[in-house]
Amino acid sequence: MKLRFEQETFKDTKARTRATGLLESLEYAIERTWPAAQGFKDCDVSEDWAMDAVKLKQTLIIAPSDYRIHYCAPGTPLDGSWMVGEDARGLRVQDEVAQSKRVAICLFPALAEQEPVPVPKHIVVREIMVDHKEFFPTVAEIHAFDPKKVVAKAVVLVV
Repeated sequence: MKLRFEQETFKDTKARTRATGLLESLEYAIERTWPAAQGFKDCDVSEDWAMDAVKLKQTLIIAPSDYRIHYCAPGTPLDGSWMVGEDARGLRVQDEVAQSKRVAICLFPALAEQEPVPVPKHIVVREIMVDHKEFFPTVAEIHAFDPKKVVAKAVVLVV
């Protein structure tokens, strides 16, 4: 799969289509939820960012471990063990100031590593790579969340 992901024809067709679709979905969401926001239309790095997001998913799909995406709810106290706080200008809030802050919105979720779920016998490659890899946690996994397993902290807007 790694060789397939690196083929130029795959990058130019499948990966680029996914990246374009991701940007279109984000623009649609921004226009509906915060019309005054800048969005990605005038941003020079938006295509690169979207392609990096697609590459990250590809990497996680073929990784031996499993990963879960964890969002933090608005109103949650800022927890520096798995969150990074930013102010309205996009500047990082210093840890000593952030201790009394609460999450206004999760801008980017945390990524946590966990033990892989055993693969059933007689499974085909497509099922291993696509159907067997879950990224959103179950309710039980949310309740068992361990900040020590976070490999990329959530970025949150704090107030």
